[in-house]
Amino acid sequence: MMAALLAALAALFGGLFTGSTASAKGSPGDAQNSDPRSEGAAVFNGLAFDTCQTPSLGSMNAWRKSHYRAVGVYFGGRGRACKKQANLGRRWILEVDRMGWRVLPVYVGSQSPCVASSNKRHVPIKGNPWAQGAWEGRDAVRRAAALGMEKRSALYLDMEPYHYRSRANCAQRTLAFIRAWTHEVQGEGYLAGFYSSATTGVQHLEKARRSGVGDLPDAVWFARWRRPQQLNDAVLSRAAWAPHRRIHQYAGDVSESHGGVKMKIDRNRVDAPVAIISEPRDGYQAGGRNVPAKDRMSQRGEKMHGGKPKMHGGMPKAYDGKSFDKKAYDDGATDRAENFDQNSTAAERWARRDLAVAGSF
Repeated sequence: MMAALLAALAALFGGLFTGSTASAKGSPGDAQNSDPRSEGAAVFNGLAFDTCQTPSLGSMNAWRKSHYRAVGVYFGGRGRACKKQANLGRRWILEVDRMGWRVLPVYVGSQSPCVASSNKRHVPIKGNPWAQGAWEGRDAVRRAAALGMEKRSALYLDMEPYHYRSRANCAQRTLAFIRAWTHEVQGEGYLAGFYSSATTGVQHLEKARRSGVGDLPDAVWFARWRRPQQLNDAVLSRAAWAPHRRIHQYAGDVSESHGGVKMKIDRNRVDAPVAIISEPRDGYQAGGRNVPAKDRMSQRGEKMHGGKPKMHGGMPKAYDGKSFDKKAYDDGATDRAENFDQNSTAAERWARRDLAVAGSF
């Protein structure tokens, strides 16, 4: 119990020193200037779209006629605009991976206390930002694992535009939350990405990087609409988050039709890490029959893992070493997976201990 208390206190006070240059726990590498592929990441270079509600498998199949080859998926976080993701589940992830799509997982957690958008002010960072960021980082890892995303996958934290220049205390709290989220995600073996507007969140992160702050994300996804698609931006040093660590969201809230299916999307130019999707060892039901995993391995998957695709027996493991409830993977049981944080696992008990010491949300 004393060890747990000390760990929670460390999380509490770690978040207060936002100028610390300590490196991230288990960090996959330098967040600014190394090739993430050397760390086991899978990199996608091309165009991607994201949309609030995860499209149906039929829509994803129709959109193979488009010029997009990656899709942003809002897989978790209490700040999502579309909380109920009726289509998203383990089967959806496996099927779109088989279709050849790459997945960009987006976690919309608590938002900055000085967030600009009024529709995000109901989920502010409260209490101790480090403890809250750490809890939500663990939540992101748990949900990603439940969907079959392997370690070395990139998970992107969505932080909507905020007024960091005029509110110093808000800026410090927001940065502490981002760093704690990053620290936990990296510590569990995933890559931590960060999405925000170029002129607020991303600029804030770049200033922190130049000041020597540690625990920063491995990749940045900057929004600057109505601009040509390009991976360089005035707010970022050319040496920062390169190579293969950038995404530019260059247009938003636009409608497109492909294969007879119309969707409202955001457009993105990508050269950055994506999710690595695991294949069940014993196969799964597809088209009414059980298909052995060995028959479902694509050449793309073999290349991703050096010719020897990674396989995991049974269900993916939670970060506390316990198996997830198999029902959370069943098609049609997405609500159960969505509300997994209500279950009293050992991981959740630890999270509550953290918050008991640091202060509730």
